[in-house]
Amino acid sequence: MEQSRSETRKNGVVERLSVALLLVALAATGVSAVRAQSADGEALSLEAAIARALETHPDLKAALGNEELSKSAVSEAGSHRLPVLRFTQSGIRSNNPVFVFGSLLEQGRFAASNFSLPSLNNPSSLNNLRSVLGGQVSLFDQRQTSSRTARAKLGRTQAQFRSEGVRQKLRLDVIKAYYAVVRARDRLEVAGEALNSAEANRERVANLVEVGSTTEADLLAAEVEVAMSDQQRVEAESRLAIAKAEFNLMIGTPQSSDHRLTGELRELHLPTAPLEEMVRTAFSERPDFRSAVLEAERAAKGLEGAKGQNLPRIDAFANYGVSSHDMRSGSGDYTVGVTVGYTVFDAGRKARVEQAAAGKTVAEAEKESLERQVRLDVMKANENFKTSQSRIRVLTKSVAQAEEALRIVKARHQVGMTTFSEVLRAESSLFGAKQGLLAARYDYYVAYASLQLAFGKLTDGRLFN
Repeated sequence: MEQSRSETRKNGVVERLSVALLLVALAATGVSAVRAQSADGEALSLEAAIARALETHPDLKAALGNEELSKSAVSEAGSHRLPVLRFTQSGIRSNNPVFVFGSLLEQGRFAASNFSLPSLNNPSSLNNLRSVLGGQVSLFDQRQTSSRTARAKLGRTQAQFRSEGVRQKLRLDVIKAYYAVVRARDRLEVAGEALNSAEANRERVANLVEVGSTTEADLLAAEVEVAMSDQQRVEAESRLAIAKAEFNLMIGTPQSSDHRLTGELRELHLPTAPLEEMVRTAFSERPDFRSAVLEAERAAKGLEGAKGQNLPRIDAFANYGVSSHDMRSGSGDYTVGVTVGYTVFDAGRKARVEQAAAGKTVAEAEKESLERQVRLDVMKANENFKTSQSRIRVLTKSVAQAEEALRIVKARHQVGMTTFSEVLRAESSLFGAKQGLLAARYDYYVAYASLQLAFGKLTDGRLFN
């Protein structure tokens, strides 16, 4: 009877060991497949990923399109300083006495016979073909062209700043997505290590149960550890797949692309400047703040243009025309002149000046508000960076302590001075600390890039070389 129970127990242990070996083999195969697939993928550095995003992302394409529009606006505004030339060609046939009299004079064909009363009162029909080249240029247009040109040039520079702002924001987004993949990849590796350790524990405990050195309760605890570790591995695989999809979307590659990222979340010491120096840099470098400064200048130029409508307008013109009756001969004439005009009453002029003045006030207030926000952004980004530094120091120490604690607990367990549950808790603490350190390093990288963005210096991807 006792021998039968012993054989039954032995068969159960053998079955569990077989299952354990199968799970270990499957896990190893899965991890190897993931690594092999990554190895077969395209090697991609952070700098290359950023360059690809800058080439393909629609946000930057839109910003560059606005740059082109602003350049055209400058050309259009300056064109009002140039003369306007018009050519007209007309052909008229009439027997109207005034028309005939004047056309004969224009054509240089007026004769003494044309003074006869029948000819004056009832002339024959006459053709008059008239070609005129005329030009007009503004000598003083109430400062409207100078105002429009100045505002257009400022707008062009603003568009360039907006494009640079989009570039810097894209760099930050790519850094986040790139290192999110690296973090998810490393998390999967840690999860694989935890699963391998859990399966090794189960095998060791099964052997101890077989020889009667421990109880079935420890084996059940080991089974639970394997199940939880396997679940964490599955979740890590899912997070890696999502991170890869988001990264591919960011750089404009197909969702199924599997790039072999060369970056690592390694321990780094990244330099920073004093807070006030970073704030000063932000005021001179941040594209959005520089654009706000120019917007205040644009509003001031708009007010100058609105006030200029109270001034007179001076234009010069010149025309040269040829009149003939048959296109083979004709007589030429010219006209030149200058006109001075002043609008005595314009009901909307006062309102336009008031609107321009209000726009100037709004632009200056928005610039002041952004100045305060810039200070806050730099301070917050700097605090986040310092916090991430502290977290790395704490978690690096925690990993070392967890490794030492696990070593001690395992040694005590081997001589029967502690329970298997303590071993499981120590291993769980170690793998949790490793995961926490990966997250802290990711936050450290992102916080540093965010700090560079906060004071306008995220100008390339070589931050972590």
